[in-house]
This record gives sequence, C-alpha cells and structure tokens, in this order.
Amino acid sequence: MCDRKPKGKIIHVQAYQFFITFWQRISMMIADDEIARLKKRLYTRQRSSITHIIQLQEEYLRGIPSFRPYVTFMDETYKAHLETLLTEIMNSAFLSEQEFTCCLKQTEKSGYERGYYFAGQKKIPHQEFPVVARSLQLVAGQAVRQLLQDETPEVRLLIFDRWGQMMNALMYGAISGYFNKHYKEIQEISLRDPLTNLYNRRHFYQEVARMVSRAQATNEPLSLVMIDINRFKLLNDHYGHLRGDEILKKIADAAAELAIEFGFRFGGDEFVFLLPNTTEHDAGRLAAQLEARVRKWDDTVSLAYGAVELHHDADREIHSYLHKADQRMYANKKQYEKT
Repeated sequence: MCDRKPKGKIIHVQAYQFFITFWQRISMMIADDEIARLKKRLYTRQRSSITHIIQLQEEYLRGIPSFRPYVTFMDETYKAHLETLLTEIMNSAFLSEQEFTCCLKQTEKSGYERGYYFAGQKKIPHQEFPVVARSLQLVAGQAVRQLLQDETPEVRLLIFDRWGQMMNALMYGAISGYFNKHYKEIQEISLRDPLTNLYNRRHFYQEVARMVSRAQATNEPLSLVMIDINRFKLLNDHYGHLRGDEILKKIADAAAELAIEFGFRFGGDEFVFLLPNTTEHDAGRLAAQLEARVRKWDDTVSLAYGAVELHHDADREIHSYLHKADQRMYANKKQYEKT
C-alpha cells in the first residue's frame, strides 16, 4: 500500500502556494518606480495617522476594565518611542523589495530593544504586556485599512501586507525582548539573598569557577575574604532580630560603598566576598575598611575576617580555600575576644 498524505495538509500547502504565486504577481504589477509614486501620494496621510494610532491604542486599553490601572504607562516617553517605531514601519511600506527585507530584520531588533527596555521600567505586570502588543497590532491594522479604503486592490494588498509583516516583526521582537529581560530578572532574584540583596551561597560556587578561569586568562590575582559579626547572637538577643537584620544589611551597604561587586551571604551572619585583581594583602585591607565603615555606623558592632588568595586550582579545591579563610577569620575573632 502506498502512503497517503493527510488531505488537510495538502489543502494547506496548496493554499499557501496559491497565495505566494498571487503575491508574486501583485509584486510584479507594482514596480519600484510605482512604489515611489505611491509614497509621494500616501506618505503625508500615513504620517498623520500615527498620532491617531497612538490615541486609538490608549482608548482600546482604557476599554479593558482589568487594564485601566496600568494605562498611565502610556506617558510621553512611551508615546515618543512608539511614534519612532511607527514612523519606521510607515517608511518601510515604500521601500524596494530588497530594502524592505533588510528593514524587517532591523524592526525586529528595534522591537527587541524597546521590549527589553520597557520590561526594566516595571510599569505594568508582565502578564499584561501581550495585551499591549496585541492592542497596537489591532488598532494599527484598523487605521491602515481606513487609510487605504479608496485605493486599488493591488495598492491595498501591497501596503497592508507590508504593514502586517512589519508589525509582526515588531511584536515578535518586543515580546521576545520583554520576556527575556523578565526571565533574567527572575533568574537574578533566585541568585540573591532577599535580606541583603547579596548573592546567595549556591551562586558562589557557580561564580568562583568563572572568576578563577578569568584570573588565569588575565594573569591577575583573585582573593577571597570571609567575614562574620563578632558576638552576633548576643547583639540579636539584646537588641532584637530587627536590629540584627539592620546590621546584616549595613554590611552589604558598606560593601557596595567600597565597590565590592561580588558579595555572598553564606548564611546567618557569615559573608564571603570575591575580589578580582586583588592580592591577599589588599583583600585584608579592604575587609578592614569595610569593618571601619560598619563601626562608624554603630561602634558596638565589629567584624572578624580572614583573607586568602586563590590560585589556579581554586575551582576544584575551593573548600580548602574556604577552610583556610575560615581559620584566619576565627583567629581574628579570638584576638577580638581577648580585648
């Protein structure tokens, strides 16, 4: 028996082939010089429709009850960005076929950048962003149909098809950019300690391998400092846990003030800092500066710390280096307890 192809699939392929053939015939009927003449006639009308499209989108979103609290995101900055993108799309409708293909890729890239930026603004819940994208696609389509209603079928098909392709490229890019940024933020949150906003212990083991490799490649020193708070339990018991939390956050703040980028809360009152391009000696000095800042804030708080320089085997032997730093930290703590 011979294999039979699904009938629905054959019909779908035939319809697609018919559309491609039909569109190729329309493209041949409208040559590049005719497209130039179309631009001369339609450009001003299309340009003036951009403001109307932006207004239509705002009205559309206000008509969705669940979205009304977020419509304020359509501020002047958003409208200016949208006007720029719509102008680019409008211009593309009158390009040669080759230029139009290149413009499609650029529009998708522009959409990605705008979506990525917009996600960082956090002006609407992430689940509502597709509503914004879809609303723009709908109102722009309505506006262009109305604009072209007196044109010939060939002109309507050409311009509307190009608007459609460009809007699809813009939406695909914007949604990809938006959710890529959102994913990165969620990923970043999963790597952070919620109290101090330093990285967590799990991320330390991922980061140390990368930084050791980089130090080897650049032939620069890399050091580690382990820190904890002297008599932290007594401070907690005497002043309460809220005060304890303030102290932990102050250590993170002091590290940020000293431009220490790679800080990790290991648990409780224990911290580890990775210091690229820093020798063991300089790492100890930096830890002392961090303690001085904390003591200036509250002279009842002091820190114990131990520094160690990491070598090429640190990614495999990191527990040995942590143990060494821990021993030095406790030696420092014993000296404090004697005073």
